Amino acid sequence: MKKGFFGFIFLFSSYSSFSQVSFGSGLSYDVLANLGIKILVTSDVADEWKGQVSYTYFFGDWALDFDAHYKFIEFDIGYDGGYLTPFSGLNINRDIDMNDTELGINLGLNLILSIEELSLFLEPKITIGGTGGLIISAGVIF
Repeated sequence: MKKGFFGFIFLFSSYSSFSQVSFGSGLSYDVLANLGIKILVTSDVADEWKGQVSYTYFFGDWALDFDAHYKFIEFDIGYDGGYLTPFSGLNINRDIDMNDTELGINLGLNLILSIEELSLFLEPKITIGGTGGLIISAGVIF
C-alpha cells in the first residue's frame, strides 16, 4: 500500500507540473480516536478549484483522503491574506489491528492563512460512513 500511495503522489505531482503544487504537514485529532500526523499535497486545478491528497497516521490506523476544494471566500487580514475552501472527497481508512479497510465521504472546510512564503491551515471535517467522525487538522503548507 505504501508503494501505491507514493506512486500516486508522484503521478499527482507529475500531472500537476503545469500548475502550482504545494506540500504540507500537520497534526490531526480524531475526536473518536486519537492524535495523528498528516502529510498532504495540493494542486491548483483551476482558478477556484484545487485537488488535495492527504495521508494521516493515527498511531494504530491510517487514513488516505482524496478531496476537491472550492475557493469560496478570499480575504485580506493585513498579512498576505487567506481564503476559505469548502471541500468534499473520498476517505479510505485502515485499522491495522483488525486488518479492516473502510470507505467514507469527507465534508469539511479548509481555512488558509498566508504569511509570506508559508501558509497555515485549519481543517475541520466530518467523515460520513466508514469509521466516521469529526477530525480537526492544523499545520503548515509550503
